[in-house]
Amino acid sequence: MILVKRASILAIIFIILINLVGCSEESIELVDYESIVVPTEIKEVAEEDVLLSVRMRLREKEVIVEKISNKDVVEENDIVEIHFVENVDLDNITFIVGEQNFCDDFDEFIIGKKINRKYYFKNESVDVFFEIVGIKCFAETVTDDIAKKYFGFESKELFESYVENEIVKHRIFEYKYEILINKTKLKIDNSEMSKYISEKTLQAEKNAERAGSTLSEYLEMEYCISLSEYKTEIELFYIEYKILEELMKRERIDISENAVYHYVENLANERGIEPSEIFEFNSEEEIRYQMYYEKSFDIIL
Repeated sequence: MILVKRASILAIIFIILINLVGCSEESIELVDYESIVVPTEIKEVAEEDVLLSVRMRLREKEVIVEKISNKDVVEENDIVEIHFVENVDLDNITFIVGEQNFCDDFDEFIIGKKINRKYYFKNESVDVFFEIVGIKCFAETVTDDIAKKYFGFESKELFESYVENEIVKHRIFEYKYEILINKTKLKIDNSEMSKYISEKTLQAEKNAERAGSTLSEYLEMEYCISLSEYKTEIELFYIEYKILEELMKRERIDISENAVYHYVENLANERGIEPSEIFEFNSEEEIRYQMYYEKSFDIIL
């Protein structure tokens, strides 16, 4: 999955449901989101929330601390440097323990092992002697150097202040967006929404039939979701679709084909992949809709 539709990650909907021409032409009147009063406590951010967000951003950037001098036993999530020995025709590797990047069972095998020692590992695919030459880890806190090198801020304090403001902005958006969804739901034509849910359920039934399974089995197998959860997500998607549609009309926002391509190009550069890899899994309309959602963030705030 390359793109996600919203912060709560409705990945299932984004994978199998987005079909923009499938929604009705029903128009709705939006709640006045600008007048929604946000409780003061939503704007109060605890220090641990800032630190957690900082750690997540450090992980996303893969900010790694160099070899840990006082650590000699491998634990899960450590970044381990492995050198193969005994004339094995394998390149040395550095990987995150627990992500199964080398071969099956290897990660479990090295947990608890000590550095600067040789070990023997064998399974159905490999038969190797190796040495653990060092343990690194992801940075847990930001420094002035990290703030500048990875995030473009002159100091740790400026970066953490930015993170805190971003947390507040997202909380305000989520609070207003939830109210917008709940109140919009009351104004939507239920017959149109029911029709849409039925169409999408039928579409999923056909997919299940091609896969040789029942709808419930198919949803559980492919998406780890029950039929009732599936229908709930379709309903939520339909409501969100109508909200974003009205927002874009109200703000007179249109996104051109060139804008979509530049968006994908930037996203591909960030992730170190080719734009074609994103288009392989997402249509132009799906990507445009993701862009609409992102634009709605600033509009609602």
